[in-house]
Amino acid sequence: MSGGKNLRISFCISVIILVFIGSNAEAAWVWTPQMGRWLNPKRQPRETAALQFQYAEELLAQGDIESAMDEYRKVLRYFPESNYCDLAQYSIGRALEAQGEYEDAIEEYQKVIDDYPNSQLFGHVLEKQRKIADRFFELGVEREEGFILFRGSNFDKAIEIYRKVINNQPFTDFSAEAQYRIGLCYMKLELYEEASVEFQKVLDFYPASSWSAEAAYACADSQACQALPHEYDKTAVEKAVSKYETFLRMYPESSRIEEAQEHMRELLETAARHEYQIGMYYHDNLQYDSARLYFKSIVDQYPRTQWAEKAQETLDRMSY
Repeated sequence: MSGGKNLRISFCISVIILVFIGSNAEAAWVWTPQMGRWLNPKRQPRETAALQFQYAEELLAQGDIESAMDEYRKVLRYFPESNYCDLAQYSIGRALEAQGEYEDAIEEYQKVIDDYPNSQLFGHVLEKQRKIADRFFELGVEREEGFILFRGSNFDKAIEIYRKVINNQPFTDFSAEAQYRIGLCYMKLELYEEASVEFQKVLDFYPASSWSAEAAYACADSQACQALPHEYDKTAVEKAVSKYETFLRMYPESSRIEEAQEHMRELLETAARHEYQIGMYYHDNLQYDSARLYFKSIVDQYPRTQWAEKAQETLDRMSY
């Protein structure tokens, strides 16, 4: 009986030796009488938050990103009231971003704002989030010729992050840009109605922003894309023309003026041509009164189009 007991004791001692000594020197544990337990010095924090943060920074500079993140987290765990906590949290985001883990980095950056709302890193976090959103947008553009499934996921991620930026600091020029870029994402996804709504938000919530002119132009463009699908939509064309007219009136100094004028001319030509075709349908079917109504409407509503000239010529012939 005693022999079996001794055997079990020997086995336990062997396990303890393997665990606490092992073949790796880093696995050494030390008994601390004050705490009454074994500790691994390698896993303990430095004496102060400053030293702990500095050690993590050194590891990050050496490229040991995983170890650096572990050490940053020790600042949060062991020194929760120190002035280094927001820096440590921010640096976890930096480390993840350096690894290309952009979505995880966004979440860690967000914790700086959520957990340390008075941090002086607030602006830096917003800039980091915006740049990551821009990166997803650019990835979507790079894959624009590919399957929409792959490029779309990048635009969706960009939209999500831009919305975080807006929620974190609404009603600033910084968030106005983010709002504008949400509209661009929807344009790239060919979701023109959604794009128009997002661009309009820039005009509604940030009318004095430096992005308002671009948003007004883009709003008209997105409406134009809705106006000229495979099936002609007169109401949509009229809305798009109205948007371009508003842009031209509100932002006469914009560099987009000539583009807006050209797009509006194209829309008016399209609308006039469509009306002329209907007029000719009535004309060819000998319904001259209806034909005259359409031709006169073209002359009155679209006087600067080539179709107005043709409509007038047709009216003149019909009067003989």
